[in-house]
Amino acid sequence: MHCTADTSNKVTFLPRFGLRLMLPKCFDRVDYFGYGPYESYIDKHRASYLGNFSADISDLHEDYIRPQENSSHYGCTHMTVSSDTAAIRFSGDRFSFNASEYTQEELAAKRHNFELEKSNCSVICVDGMMAGVGSNSCGPQLAEKYRLPLKGVTLDIRMEFTAM
Repeated sequence: MHCTADTSNKVTFLPRFGLRLMLPKCFDRVDYFGYGPYESYIDKHRASYLGNFSADISDLHEDYIRPQENSSHYGCTHMTVSSDTAAIRFSGDRFSFNASEYTQEELAAKRHNFELEKSNCSVICVDGMMAGVGSNSCGPQLAEKYRLPLKGVTLDIRMEFTAM
């Protein structure tokens, strides 16, 4: 799959560009090659290292007191999300993914971690590019090299479906 986006001059910042899938809850396991085992972003991955990792989706969530974007994994070349009976494998050149029990809308709407309600789906994001986590909300602006380009951002990803 090859996707591109061009934005209007009214857009000043894109947080991510990619796919979001809502899969049945039984898709609860991920295996990947990328930065891990902790969350990692283009500007925040020094505590992680490149390798093969496996985890239950429920174990990937970072429980911040104020809910926010979390648990992305940067620099991946492949990732498989699976159930007992099927798997979806994503492969490409340096993408990021997030697998969560919470939607981005839920994380943005709640002020405290104890208010979060799990989705009835496994929420899978596969991003051709995701912006860094730095911002000028409490510090300097995000460096240009960690931002998404506003013209011609792309996602090239291969998806393979397997019955087990």
